[in-house]
Amino acid sequence: MSVCTPRITRRGRNIVTVLTLLLVCAYPFGAAADTSVVILAEQPRWQISRYLVGMHLVYSSCPDKVFANGKIAHWAKQAGIATARYPGGTVVKHWSWRNPTGLIPADRWSPSWNPSNTAPSASWMSLDEYLAFADRSAMTPMFGVNSLSGYKHGRVEESIRRAALMVRYVKAKGHGGAFWYIGNEESYQYEGNIVGYAEIFRQHAVAMKRVDPAIKIFWNLNHPDPGKIKTFLRHDGGTSDGLETHGKWPYGGDPRNFKPGTFEQWLEEVPLQDRKNHRTWREAASEYRRAAEQAGRKHYLIANNEYGIGKNRNIQGFTRYTYGLLMTELLQELFLGNWDMSCFWDTIRPDPFGLLSPNHGYRLNPFHLGLQLLGEAQGRTMLEVKTNDPRVYGFAAGKGNEILLYLINKRQSKRGLSISLSAGTATKATGSVMRGTEDSWGELAELPVVVGQTTTASLPPLSYCRVRFVVK
Repeated sequence: MSVCTPRITRRGRNIVTVLTLLLVCAYPFGAAADTSVVILAEQPRWQISRYLVGMHLVYSSCPDKVFANGKIAHWAKQAGIATARYPGGTVVKHWSWRNPTGLIPADRWSPSWNPSNTAPSASWMSLDEYLAFADRSAMTPMFGVNSLSGYKHGRVEESIRRAALMVRYVKAKGHGGAFWYIGNEESYQYEGNIVGYAEIFRQHAVAMKRVDPAIKIFWNLNHPDPGKIKTFLRHDGGTSDGLETHGKWPYGGDPRNFKPGTFEQWLEEVPLQDRKNHRTWREAASEYRRAAEQAGRKHYLIANNEYGIGKNRNIQGFTRYTYGLLMTELLQELFLGNWDMSCFWDTIRPDPFGLLSPNHGYRLNPFHLGLQLLGEAQGRTMLEVKTNDPRVYGFAAGKGNEILLYLINKRQSKRGLSISLSAGTATKATGSVMRGTEDSWGELAELPVVVGQTTTASLPPLSYCRVRFVVK
């Protein structure tokens, strides 16, 4: 059976619907009995993006000693990391790709810049080092352009030439048609706000696409709504290919009247909330994409290129492992919301918030296990999954005669799984599970699965699993 080409009659579909309802309602919500899971295998929804499992490389915090041996690039390739945003977020507003300072606030074009205000080259990642990382990891790279410095210091024409030269350089290095972004969280710094940003964006993008018409360029706004999106698109001259927004849990920054997010609160929060924009992550991309379509821009890309954990003072009660499980769930929400791209913020942050742990020899933190599990879902067909437990939920990803089932268990007790397919028959199943350990680093373990008319397994408390089915 091909999950991408359903073979089912209208009468059969009605029978499947009845069976689905019976299975989902067999156990009341919150009951101690097994969790019933139904994969709606005959109802493909969309093709999952190939660029949903991404990372960040903030150049100024990526020392050579961490990346020179190639271990992180090797892991990224094995995990299916699709892209990495470089040179980062705030730093791009001060960055000169040909002559970087290695520091976040140091802008060579600023009249107040001190030439001695630079960092040793071994403490940061150069553009060539990033290109080498992209080659070793087999990812599609993503490059940032500094458009703000030229605007602030009266050097816009020079800024445009600098951006075009960077595109030319990257293309000559074998990375034509890559992803790009212009600016970072800066629309409010231009005269006219979004309109001013769109004009500067347009000028840079025109010059960049003249060098490489195949590139895809994102603009950034962290609090988008349909009106703001349409305003930007009216003034960008048709040059942008996508919107990237940034959002963290419980939230980014320090907004007034927002309380810290707690572990107990997270256990009950399904689906996860985009608190600043008063919606769920699984709803947002569709709303943004619809606004772009209404503005005449079909197939517009929607990205969350800085998802992650907010400031440490704004999150309470988590362990190293449960931070990783939280981030795995947030990434799953972006899969469920049909986002086109995402990048985790950030590779190197104070422990335990980043992908790597500076306090433990740059060991990979537990979230890397979730990235590994979800990486394989990219490019497959999204299938809906129904469960009778709101805190045990997920999705399935089909390809040919194989279905990958993904489920999170947000309960602090194990849950027996009773898994059924609404179409087709499972002939084989194997499972992997991300689960906690006493040292809080977590592990990826085998999940025993018993195949029958109904497939069964036991999901550990606070865990995330992937079950691989072969279906006929």
